[in-house]
Amino acid sequence: MTRCRWRVLARILPTLASMSAEKPLPPELPAFVHELARHLGVGVELDLDEILGLAGVAAHKVARPAAPLTTFLLGCAAAENPHVRLDLLRERAQRFIDSWEPPNHEEESAGDR
Repeated sequence: MTRCRWRVLARILPTLASMSAEKPLPPELPAFVHELARHLGVGVELDLDEILGLAGVAAHKVARPAAPLTTFLLGCAAAENPHVRLDLLRERAQRFIDSWEPPNHEEESAGDR
């Protein structure tokens, strides 16, 4: 596996700001993300609503810290698979989150007795 590069930051930055798709985006956010991407040498176009929506699902279905981790992994997947469209990777992550069930720690503890 190749290392995830700094350019991934431009893909995950909106989520790191703890935004959610349910709240209106601050008007300066798209310009900020565009300028940061340019500053980092990243040529990427983002659908902020889609990325923030995925982060929101991860935060509500799993746990709040899952939001930035999910988008970070999405960015890593995009960096390592440049031939795959970002929206397809996001859909794959969405399907995984939708089907994910947390492990039942009570059953595991009972089996250890």
